[in-house]
Amino acid sequence: RKEAASAGVALVPINLMSRDKFEAAEVMMGAVFLYQGRTEVMPVIDDPGDLEYDVTRRIKKLVDAKPKTLGFVSGHGELSPADSVSAPLFRMISERMQTRAVALDKPLPIGLDALWIVEPSAPFKPAELSALKDWVSAGNTLGVVAGRRRIDFGRFVSAPLDTGLIGL
Repeated sequence: RKEAASAGVALVPINLMSRDKFEAAEVMMGAVFLYQGRTEVMPVIDDPGDLEYDVTRRIKKLVDAKPKTLGFVSGHGELSPADSVSAPLFRMISERMQTRAVALDKPLPIGLDALWIVEPSAPFKPAELSALKDWVSAGNTLGVVAGRRRIDFGRFVSAPLDTGLIGL
């Protein structure tokens, strides 16, 4: 019990009912995974429907010695790790990988495993498109999630959106 508590497994209050009595108890319903000196803790296992996913995710995190680093392009209205709207998505990504905001008007950081552009809403400059082409030509991974129309949901209208990425 001391080892589990010191590792971060939480005590959970539960109510036990049987035919003739009602009891309150505290139990530990968590898990600690140890691998080559590293530790992953599930403080509380509260949803058995997600248990397989949670266990697999933590084991994967333990056995991956060096997490991947993803760069998310910023400066064109893209979704980024700093956006409050997309924070839940980036929180899930950052559980398994490191994320960085990347500006294309500066040299790309060393050590990026992939570069992502997510929902840009402004055009890219020719020098930025050239940097992206160089990135891809060097055999690096580029992910683009983009539309070709700008949608104004308040007025229910759309207009063409040319970010310059079509030629890429």
